[in-house]
Amino acid sequence: MPSESSGEAIRDRLRMIKNTPPEYQGEESDFIKRHLDHGDPVIRTLAVECPWDFPDTEFADTVLSMAQNDPEESVRTSAIKVLGRYMYEGDMEMYDLEESPLEDPYVEPVMTTEQYKQMRDFLVATYQDPRKSLDERRFALEAVSFLSSDEVRQLIREAYASEQKQMRISMLFYCNEFSLRRSRRKSGSS
Repeated sequence: MPSESSGEAIRDRLRMIKNTPPEYQGEESDFIKRHLDHGDPVIRTLAVECPWDFPDTEFADTVLSMAQNDPEESVRTSAIKVLGRYMYEGDMEMYDLEESPLEDPYVEPVMTTEQYKQMRDFLVATYQDPRKSLDERRFALEAVSFLSSDEVRQLIREAYASEQKQMRISMLFYCNEFSLRRSRRKSGSS
């Protein structure tokens, strides 16, 4: 049986945490934090994916830093995907970037307005940077595709016209998500 500190045991525990209902993940935040800078990129990837269902201000800066700076592309792309969840939740929380997150006693903001702006700017810049990998670029655009701005709509049109099949697939993802979101708003469900 692997010891608690072995790579296999850590990966197994992170997988378990990742599949745990969000309301119980908070109890594991110290374990997740300890492994966000682990030497094994698989462990870093699993750790950064844990806040997907439970985005929290506690992880926002770290996830952004990993998306920007991790030496492994696989870790950066996983972090970029998680930023998409932050962008979605942030878009739901904020009326306007110039204002603070919604003042609702039942909603805990997942990030500050400044973090929201930093994430959005990073994701748009990542998509526009031809030196970034195709996966980094397309996942960055998926991550901001929930935002209703003329700039993002133009980027989506550009990506949809791309000769790169994977980029077009990402934009089909966007169109599907946008349609689902629009129909939920019309029907009054969330």
